[in-house]
Amino acid sequence: MFKRLQDVLDGPPVADPHAMASSIAGLHAIAADQILPTRTTAEWRALFDALDIPCAPVMRMEALQGDPHPKAVGLFQEYDHPTQGRLRHMRAPFTMRDVETATDRPPPEIGHHSLEVAREIGLSEDQIAALRARGLLRQHEREDEA
Repeated sequence: MFKRLQDVLDGPPVADPHAMASSIAGLHAIAADQILPTRTTAEWRALFDALDIPCAPVMRMEALQGDPHPKAVGLFQEYDHPTQGRLRHMRAPFTMRDVETATDRPPPEIGHHSLEVAREIGLSEDQIAALRARGLLRQHEREDEA
């Protein structure tokens, strides 16, 4: 095992691009286990910023919601769900030039598309009615509206 960063830099895993590519899993393990724990996230960010190396911390969802960057780019959006009230969701984390995007539809309720799926797999209306009568197929109240 390497004891110092210089040992890693002078070692066989980074001797050339081919050696580095074939050793990438081991290099990631060395970075995670031996190198990154030597400084705090804030210290690494300051160093990478000074070296103009793009970086961002991996954050827990709770911390991400309060972070200024996701707020600035509108990553989390609130919407009114037809039955659940006001909800928050995360938009796609990327955009594409000249492609219009729209707000996603709210997630369906349980049984919202039951009839559509039953018909799609080839069940007859009589079979569907029999399943509904036995309580095995649930139709969401708003399914006819969708």
